[in-house]
Amino acid sequence: MLRIGKQGITHRLSDIHIDYVNETDSSSHTETYIYVAHIDYIAHNAQEIKPMAEKEPNTTATQGGVKVLRVVNFSHPLSEVAVEQLGHPEIENVRVQIDLDAPVASQIVKIVDAVETPLDGTTAGLAIVLPGMSEATAYILAELHGRMGGFPNIVPLRRDDEMGVFVVANEGAQSLDRVRRAARGRRA
Repeated sequence: MLRIGKQGITHRLSDIHIDYVNETDSSSHTETYIYVAHIDYIAHNAQEIKPMAEKEPNTTATQGGVKVLRVVNFSHPLSEVAVEQLGHPEIENVRVQIDLDAPVASQIVKIVDAVETPLDGTTAGLAIVLPGMSEATAYILAELHGRMGGFPNIVPLRRDDEMGVFVVANEGAQSLDRVRRAARGRRA
């Protein structure tokens, strides 16, 4: 069973690109969770979508097809609501202070160098919270792509005016590599 958020689809594994597999065993059942950072194949028609078992999913958030176990946060500290939505992952907060009178690219290299989490593409369940400054975000994405060999998963945040804090967007954590591959199919 491939779990994607609260939905589940079943299909031949040869049709799905798998990034990480972790098997868990309990006394009553065995389940295989497939943590997918990118899916090249989604069911072609609605008849292939099967309802999931009636039990509760794992409490660690699996939103947007990305299971978040560790977050590198290049933005303001996450709200308690956002941390809860993500399933209480490990969080590394990284200060991004940019001097706009100096070259931004070299400053970003130093900022990313200070990250303690391995950024070589081997950290399962890694997601990034990007800074609000668009120029810094562009340089961070380019630097991370170069170090990781692909785009990172991201956690999009939205302001919840009722609570007065930033929360995880409805679509949840997203794979930018999946977005990139989908865009390649739209090349002219």
